[in-house]
Amino acid sequence: FPLPSAPNATLQQQISLCLARAHHLERAPPEWLEAIVHEYVEGCRSEEPSVRLYAGKQAAHHLVGAQRPVEALAVLEATALHPPMPLREAAGALAVSPFELATHRLAAVEIRLLLDPADARALSDAEALGRELTDLDAPDLGAAGVPMNQIRRLLQRAGREQEADALDTRFSRVDRRYGAYRQVLARLLAAPPRTEEPPRGKPRG
Repeated sequence: FPLPSAPNATLQQQISLCLARAHHLERAPPEWLEAIVHEYVEGCRSEEPSVRLYAGKQAAHHLVGAQRPVEALAVLEATALHPPMPLREAAGALAVSPFELATHRLAAVEIRLLLDPADARALSDAEALGRELTDLDAPDLGAAGVPMNQIRRLLQRAGREQEADALDTRFSRVDRRYGAYRQVLARLLAAPPRTEEPPRGKPRG
């Protein structure tokens, strides 16, 4: 029965001191943007990969909101995995959350398309990421729906209907696989615990 391929990234984020400091700074005035970005990027540099990826996304989000997409893309490149790894490989080798890695890569694609809506390489990277997501096993698939839907919208908006349709077919298979996993999980959780019968004594002669 499949288990998550990486530790719980949400739990890692909850106990991360650098993220706590960055979240505190986010309540400061807008002119503190540099300090916020610095805390996310430099403050989280020594954290687990999943935390670093999340921190990079947060810093990039603030920079995009400040109309600084080029710097946001540089932040994502600085906080990406080096060397780059596919989702499954990163999960197995580095215990990286597939969701955090996928959304980090997708954030970079979205900024590249913001800078150049006709960036064919960015669209190809989005499609490749969609295929990687559909190759994941349950329960990792539970969080894959959000980035898959974003990728579908990106391709459709760019007129890449053929690629979007091909991914839709794969996404449908993913939904069925994950649905089957959930059914099996529900049955396992609902099953009463097995109790062993006490050993019976030998019959008296």
